Amino acid sequence: MRPELRSFNSLRLHDFVNHPVWIRVRSFDYHASWYDDADDETFRFWDGVLPFAEPRGVVLISARLKFKDGSVYPGFLSPAKKDWDAPISPRRVGDRLIQPATPTDRHGGSRLAILGIQQPRIFLKDRSFSFWGGMIGIPEEARKAFYAATGKESEDIFPIHFDFRSTTCRRSCVGAIGWIL
Repeated sequence: MRPELRSFNSLRLHDFVNHPVWIRVRSFDYHASWYDDADDETFRFWDGVLPFAEPRGVVLISARLKFKDGSVYPGFLSPAKKDWDAPISPRRVGDRLIQPATPTDRHGGSRLAILGIQQPRIFLKDRSFSFWGGMIGIPEEARKAFYAATGKESEDIFPIHFDFRSTTCRRSCVGAIGWIL
C-alpha cells in the first residue's frame, strides 16, 4: 500500500503532530513501488517502532524550539549522528588521494556547522521558517517575515535552543541558533 508522500516544503505542523518522524523516501524505500515517483525532497511518515533508531538516511523529527525569553514553539529538524563531524576516509581520484573536508572545516571552523545537518525549522502561524541558508544565508526578506511572525525583537529570540523527545529518536540533537537581522 502506498503511503502518504509529502514534499519537504509542504510539511506542516499538523503533519508532525500526527507523525513525529518523517523519512526521506530516497533514503529508505529503494524497492518500493512509489520510489520512482519520489525525488530527494519527498518524505513519508515513519511507520516503524519509536524511538527511531535507524542509523542511515535523512530523517525529520518533531522538535521544540525555545526562545531566549522562554517562549516555546513547535518545529522540526534532522538529527545529527554522533559522529557528524568525523573525518571522512580519503578516496583516490586517479593518481591523487583526496581528503574530504569535515562540515566544520567547510564552514571555516564554526561550531554552527552542525546546523547544516540539523537544518532546524520553526512553525509560526501557518508558516515554517528555516535557520539554515547554506552558502547564501537567510535572505533579509525571510528574516523580516520571521520577526514579523514572532512579534519580537532579536534580543528576545536569540539564541534559540532546540531539542526533541528522546522517545522519538535515538540520534542526538540539541543545539542553539543565533542570527540577527
